[in-house]
Amino acid sequence: MNRRETVVLFALLALVALSPAAEARPSVKLHRIGYLSIAPGPGGITGKFLDGMRDLGYVEGRNFVMEYRWAAFKNERLPELANDLIRAKVDVIVTDGPLSTVAAQQATRTIPIVFGSMGSPAALVERGFVASLVRPGGNITGVALDLGATRIVQLLKEAVPKASNAAFLYDPAKWTGPAIESLRARMNAAAKPLGVNVKWIAVRDSNDVTRAFDELEKGTDALLLENSTSIFALRKHICALALQRRLPAVGYASVSADAGCLMGYMYDLGDMRRRTAKFVDRILRGARPAELPIEEPEKFELAVNLDTANALGLVLPATLLAQAARSIKATSGTQQAARAYKIGVLSLADRPDSRYGPIFDRALRERGYEVGRNLAMIPRYAAGKPEQLPVLVADLIRQNVDIILTVGSSETLAAVKATTAIPIVFVSPSPVELGIVRSLARPGGNATGLSADVAPEFIGKFLELLKQSVPRLTRVALMWNPDRPEDQMYEKAMREAGRVLRVELRFVNVRVPRDLEAAFASFATERADALMIAVDSTITSNQKRITNFALKNHLPTISYERAVTDDGGLMSYGPHTGDILRGLAIYIDKILKGAKPADLPVEQPRTFELVVNMKTAKALGLAIPQSLLMRADEVIR
Repeated sequence: MNRRETVVLFALLALVALSPAAEARPSVKLHRIGYLSIAPGPGGITGKFLDGMRDLGYVEGRNFVMEYRWAAFKNERLPELANDLIRAKVDVIVTDGPLSTVAAQQATRTIPIVFGSMGSPAALVERGFVASLVRPGGNITGVALDLGATRIVQLLKEAVPKASNAAFLYDPAKWTGPAIESLRARMNAAAKPLGVNVKWIAVRDSNDVTRAFDELEKGTDALLLENSTSIFALRKHICALALQRRLPAVGYASVSADAGCLMGYMYDLGDMRRRTAKFVDRILRGARPAELPIEEPEKFELAVNLDTANALGLVLPATLLAQAARSIKATSGTQQAARAYKIGVLSLADRPDSRYGPIFDRALRERGYEVGRNLAMIPRYAAGKPEQLPVLVADLIRQNVDIILTVGSSETLAAVKATTAIPIVFVSPSPVELGIVRSLARPGGNATGLSADVAPEFIGKFLELLKQSVPRLTRVALMWNPDRPEDQMYEKAMREAGRVLRVELRFVNVRVPRDLEAAFASFATERADALMIAVDSTITSNQKRITNFALKNHLPTISYERAVTDDGGLMSYGPHTGDILRGLAIYIDKILKGAKPADLPVEQPRTFELVVNMKTAKALGLAIPQSLLMRADEVIR
């Protein structure tokens, strides 16, 4: 199964309606938090930080907004992105690793910087990041840890007392010259008293893995894995070769044990990010980074693969096993795949959307699920034909799926009608009114998930944003599918909002792809000042074509879905995608562990994001008010 097939769910996420309560903006200071990362986009680390902020009383969009800058693993972009955060006038910059921290510190010595992970605490002083761990002395503080140089060597020696020659696989691209020498010195200092000699072997890609094993000296009796992104991505290949060579391997991150290595060790991600959020909270309340001592994580997780130990002929000491948070063992005592749960995906779309798959994958991995290992996704696409939904859901039932996942009312209603036994996890508006559940607090049947009801205030918000951006806005075209139950429920609210704000709404119907040409022609006839884009499978699969048309014809666009703005739309306002994906993963996890959908309350999205595409604004000749830009969660420049 192609892992990218998991992404089909999220093409329609923005159809989720928003709660009126989310529109309230109390008159409190709105803090701006910059987030600088080498990653390509939000994931589990980002989500844990936001969870930490919520625990401290911060509500995104009410008393703080995030300015994200993602380098997509392009190191050279970090300085530019750091300077962009400075121009955005953020109150504090959060970084997620050494490279982004260096870029932030080189860009500013005044804006507070909080790092979420910076390697060895001692190295921070050695490399001049801070004056001391107790009193950093500048504009930077945060959480530091040192695993690769000490703890994994100790764990190896506990598991294999006779180990004396270990190979350490590392990615040289991650380290500067002074940093790698510092790490080498610390690792040797940890290994020498234990009687372990460590040889360093560079690994950058899969070809290097094979070469690295060919370079192993005679007498090498153990393997250590560094904590870089490249090593993490290659862990299955490395662990398989290690087992083949009968080498006990200890990796950074507990999932190394899941991949077949002997052990994996990692800090508790939630604990690390909660600590990062606490630093941000103290700074926003007036504390100076110079006076906030560097902290280290207090919670760690050790995972031990007992099947690998058995294959290597190792008897692990009870003292080591007592430290393990997880012990991996197949029922037969041999290396076997764990049971793969089957998740059926029912969608009106005609293909997956590749944008959100990695985020959902990470959310599932955080809860111990990995597609291809213990999870199988079985997607069924209706290609915009609602009449196909009953046929497709019947096929999923024949596949004996453990859960059916739906996004949208049509898909959810089809699933609920087809089965009362298989659990259903949904994203759908007005599930009570549509008869999907009995109540939000106690669904009472076999379906639960995420819901938010349409309110006139929400539609008014869309028109309000357009009126702020488009001078003399009087007529707005709305591209929608009138056959969708949720769109039918929106219509009254839309018309009422237009009446109150004195904006004439013209509804343009798009049911199937062939309706698009007629829709484009009608825009010229209607002489609309702007275009609102609803989310439907046909519209979503053609959104790039729609935004290109709108830009060519000088039509500002606004949508529920963030992806429309990424594709060249002017603005989007909708539920935070990361929250929705994490919410779906949480429901899946609870149900697979035995919870009943009937007892799991239906939840509404808690955070929303406003995204403005300034490239599009400039192309349209629009001057977006500064007040609106200050409220935006992200500005695409």
